[in-house]
Amino acid sequence: MTTEFISVMRWENTTNDDRIHISHEVTNFEFLYEPFYISVDTVPPHDERFIGYGYTRNSQVYEMFIAGYTFKVLSPVFNCHWGLLTKKQRPPWREVQNNYNRLLMDDFKREVFAKYKYIPPAALASGTVDVSSTKVAFSNGATGHKNTPKP
Repeated sequence: MTTEFISVMRWENTTNDDRIHISHEVTNFEFLYEPFYISVDTVPPHDERFIGYGYTRNSQVYEMFIAGYTFKVLSPVFNCHWGLLTKKQRPPWREVQNNYNRLLMDDFKREVFAKYKYIPPAALASGTVDVSSTKVAFSNGATGHKNTPKP
C-alpha cells in the first residue's frame, strides 16, 4: 500500500462528524508532498525562483517541513483535483518549466538545509559530518527536528 492510500484510509475512517476537526497528523512526509493548507502568515514565503509548473508549492511545503512545521489533516474537509495529466498528455512547455525547476531544487535544498542547520540523513549516516553545531535530529536520537523526509 502506498503512503497516500494509507493516509486516505485514515481520513475515511474518521468518525462521521459534521464538525471540522483534526483527523490525524501527517507522520510520513514525502518529498514533493503538496498539500493545500491553512496557516498563519509567518510560514516561509514561496521561493519565486520556481516558476509555472513543478516545484512551486511543494518547495514551500518542503521548507516548512525542514523548519519543523507539522501538517494535520482536517475532516470532513476535502478537495478534489480534476484534470490530472499523464506525462505524455502534458504540453511541451509544461515539461520545460518542470525541468527548469527541477534543476533549481538542488540549490534550494542546500540553502534550506543551511538556513535551518539540517543535515540530510545520507550525510549523517556517512559519519563524515560534524553535527556538534546543529540542532537537527534523526532516528539516532540527537536533539532537534523529529522528522526525516524521504528523498
